[in-house]
Amino acid sequence: MVQKASFFILTLCFLLAYKSYGQAERDTLFYELETEMIEETRVDSISFEETVEYWINVQLIEKYHAEFAKLTSDNIDNFLAVVYDGEIIAPSLPTIKGKISRGRFPLGSYKKKEKATKVREQILSKDD
Repeated sequence: MVQKASFFILTLCFLLAYKSYGQAERDTLFYELETEMIEETRVDSISFEETVEYWINVQLIEKYHAEFAKLTSDNIDNFLAVVYDGEIIAPSLPTIKGKISRGRFPLGSYKKKEKATKVREQILSKDD
């Protein structure tokens, strides 16, 4: 069995070109999330006029804050893809708008609370 290198593996590579309304091409920051890195998660809801969306809020353990802040600072206006167990776990790729210095970020949006809860439970399960 190949042992995972450190608590997270980061790969910066080109995922797709995104052109719309004059926007330039964007790269994607792939952030490998592992159970040991997580201090806390919770499922929150956001209500709109007639719909509700569910988000998983993830809080990293403090020792990962500085590196995550550097990665997000270096990738402003790029997409963020959170990867767990080799798969992108968020249903959409948000754009990084600024440095995330306190290690807290959302995964979402999910149309059903059950799906958000299932993904939350998946990332809280022990890694192999």
